[in-house]
Amino acid sequence: MDPRAIQQSQLRLHMCRGILTDIRDAKTYQDFVVFWYLFLVAWKAIYTLLEKGSKTSAQSRQWFGSKKTERRGDQLLQYMFEARNSEEHGLEEITALRPGRLLIGTNGPGHSRSIRFDGTIGPGGALRVTALDGLPVGVVQHPSRAVLVPVHALGNRTIPPPATHKGVPLPKQDPLTVATLALAYAETLVTEAASLV
Repeated sequence: MDPRAIQQSQLRLHMCRGILTDIRDAKTYQDFVVFWYLFLVAWKAIYTLLEKGSKTSAQSRQWFGSKKTERRGDQLLQYMFEARNSEEHGLEEITALRPGRLLIGTNGPGHSRSIRFDGTIGPGGALRVTALDGLPVGVVQHPSRAVLVPVHALGNRTIPPPATHKGVPLPKQDPLTVATLALAYAETLVTEAASLV
């Protein structure tokens, strides 16, 4: 393994860690889209650098070949790989903004089961919710959020957002969870590659 590939990969790992924080702290969807793009590019660069660096010996070529096979068989890794390709070379969106929701009158212990709505909805309107049984009205707010969408790959293939990684179901399919797992994988990849120098 070429030590320069390790050095440059470690720099990309550092970039990914910072961008992951930016993804988590993004205040707008537009900011999220920028950070997601930067993460995909830096993450894929690690893979590309290690592939180039592996050409120095038969042992490192064999190692990288096994990692390429592993990537192709892993939903999360293949999604990340193809999402970056789609982002760089395609026209389709690779994320979407799921609108927020406000649920009024939700069931739950101690919540009213009988409510009335008064007023108007719209600009300048006011909506009043009244419990008819004196109990509190259950309200659940779901803010808008970024979601992953299927990406288009060469060969007219569609790659859905990942549901598993290393054969284990993902706890969530949100971008932050996917990026966190992808970063952990990349860190392991660089550590393994460094042992081949």
